[in-house]
Amino acid sequence: MFIEFSVSHFKSISVEQCISLEADSGTTHLDNTFQPHEKIRLLKTAVIYGPNASGKTNVIAAFYEFRHLILNSTDLKKDDPIDSYKPFKLDKSFRTQPTRFKITFIADDNIKYDYEIAFNKKQVLTEILNYYPHFEKVNVFTRTHTQALVKLGAGFIDQSVKRKVLANRLFLSEAANNIGNEQMGKLYSYFKKIEIWNVMNNLDIHRLTQTVSERVANEPHLSQKLSHLIKVCDTKIESTLIRERDESEFQWPHDLPPHIQHDIITQHKYSIKTIHPVYEKGQIIELQPFELNEESAGTQILYALGGLILKQFETGGLIWFDEFNNSLHPKLCRFLIRLFHNPKSNPKNTQLILATHETSLLDNSLFRKDQIWFTEKTVRGQTELFSACDFEGIQDDVSFQKWYMAGKFDAQPKLKEIEFIYGDK
Repeated sequence: MFIEFSVSHFKSISVEQCISLEADSGTTHLDNTFQPHEKIRLLKTAVIYGPNASGKTNVIAAFYEFRHLILNSTDLKKDDPIDSYKPFKLDKSFRTQPTRFKITFIADDNIKYDYEIAFNKKQVLTEILNYYPHFEKVNVFTRTHTQALVKLGAGFIDQSVKRKVLANRLFLSEAANNIGNEQMGKLYSYFKKIEIWNVMNNLDIHRLTQTVSERVANEPHLSQKLSHLIKVCDTKIESTLIRERDESEFQWPHDLPPHIQHDIITQHKYSIKTIHPVYEKGQIIELQPFELNEESAGTQILYALGGLILKQFETGGLIWFDEFNNSLHPKLCRFLIRLFHNPKSNPKNTQLILATHETSLLDNSLFRKDQIWFTEKTVRGQTELFSACDFEGIQDDVSFQKWYMAGKFDAQPKLKEIEFIYGDK
């Protein structure tokens, strides 16, 4: 369960910015919250607004790079650069500063953890893991670039574990993958379950569509749920049919390299059909299949996002969506968000963080004030991330959309008059 994430010195983010899913003391929309512990209440969803180029995507990209580094740093060879290092470039004093990521979360063992890393292009400078059994902070391990070995704290169960790690790798990743430490493996699994997708990116949607199709093809109950979801969204589709293509169905030029053949098969492994009713004199007489790519862009995105959401509801975890409203009607966006808030559809308290420009979702019937976040850039090009709760006078019963459109939250594009384009004074 996600509690909060902070980042500094990454792309347009210079000084530390933090997004939190810890609920405030408000009592409205309690179904939008859940309580994993007596001392903490968390939000199921959060939404980020802001003008173009204000840094919404960079907040999500920061978490993507954090997760990517955790899951893949053991692939790095000695002296390989750390490509996740993408420093803030608009202030010379920042150009050599390390990137810092920090997350607070509750793992599958129902214990709270803090995990923090700092790194530059060449090496990990700091890596610290703490946890809170019985709500008391205990260090699991600490690693600095000046130490030859990782320092194991009282919270590390196996004190005999190998403590040396390459300078460009994370110890958490090394212990989970190459050493096989069970304790670190459980934390590694937490990050592996997190899903991060850009709904505007066609390649992302294609990859997600194939991932969803693989799951649906092997899990009939998930296929049925997805068909029901697509049907209730007024697509006029009765059901979906997913089939794994046999490799013999692919026809190749004789000189096409095997690795390219493999890539094409992987990218088009599943045939996805939507089933529509055919009518005669007002009565359904047969069913007509269509290829998914014959459907509207919105229906294709609904298939991909809907399948992911339904699967994640079974396992729990966290989903990040950038450009969430792409090709989806606002009412459909609202419907999908409400699925997260409903205890029946979301029994494992899967969490969602999304970035969007769709202001109709800024509605106090859908969100609490502590679920709403904004990004804005300073005159020096630095992203600032802030909550609606930071504004004096904001209550859960105000019209969030009216406040936003009136500029009370800032986080809007500051447009010049049209004469500016043509040089008129």
